[in-house]
Amino acid sequence: MFRIPPHKKTRNLPDYMQEHLQPIHPEDTRKMVSMFCFLLLDGSLIFLLVPYNETIAYSLIPFIGCINLWAIRLIIKNPFKTQLETLLFMICNFVMTAITYFILTVRLAYVYAEITNMWVYITFSIGIIFCILKLLRYQVIKYSKLDYKLKEHEKWYNSGTVTFGAVLIWQGGTFFLAVTSFQRLASIFELGVLLILMVVSFCYFSVKYIHKYCFIKHNIDYFNYSVPSDKSKRVRYKKQGFQHK
Repeated sequence: MFRIPPHKKTRNLPDYMQEHLQPIHPEDTRKMVSMFCFLLLDGSLIFLLVPYNETIAYSLIPFIGCINLWAIRLIIKNPFKTQLETLLFMICNFVMTAITYFILTVRLAYVYAEITNMWVYITFSIGIIFCILKLLRYQVIKYSKLDYKLKEHEKWYNSGTVTFGAVLIWQGGTFFLAVTSFQRLASIFELGVLLILMVVSFCYFSVKYIHKYCFIKHNIDYFNYSVPSDKSKRVRYKKQGFQHK
C-alpha cells in the first residue's frame, strides 16, 4: 500500500488522491446508509425468502440482521463522529449485498429459468472473479504514486476497460442464451437487473471502498475529516472532546 511522503501537505496532493482520502460527507451518511442497507440489501430478502428456503434463510439473515443493527446505530449517532466507521460499514454492506444478489441470481437461474448446466454458473463465477481482480488492480495502480498529470479516463482504458466490458457482455450473453433456450422471457429481465446490481456492488463499490479504507488507515494523518459548517457546532464538539472513529 502506497504511503504518502511525510513532507507533503494534503492540499498539495493530486485531486484524485485528495478525493480518496475524504470520508462520505456526514450530511449524506444517513441517506446513503438507509438506501444501501434498507432498500438494496433488505429488498433482496423478499425474493430470497419466497419461496422459503431454510438453508438460505439461516445462512444470510443473521449477517443481514447485524448489518441492519449497525445501520440503525449510525443513523442515531452523530455522523461527524463516525466517519471512519461509516466507511467500514459501507464495505460490509456492499460485500453482503453482493453475496446476497449473487445467491439470488443463481437461485432464479436454477429454479425459475431451469438452467441446470453447471458450466453457465462456472463461467459466470469466473467472470465475476476476473472483474474483481481487474478492478482491484486498477485501484492499486491508480493510487501507487503521486501523479499530478493523471487523466483518469485514459488510465481507466489503459487498465482494461475494453476487456472489462467484454467480460460483462460475455457473462450477460451466457445467461441470455441459457435462458432463451428455455423460453423464460420474464427471467431474462430479472436476471439482467440482478446481474447489473450484483456486478456494480461487488466489482466496483466493494473493491473501491475496501481500497479506500485501507489507504486511509495507511495514511491516517492525511485523512480529510469533515467538520460542521456551523461554527457554534465546531466549538461545542471541541469542548466535548470530539473524537473521530
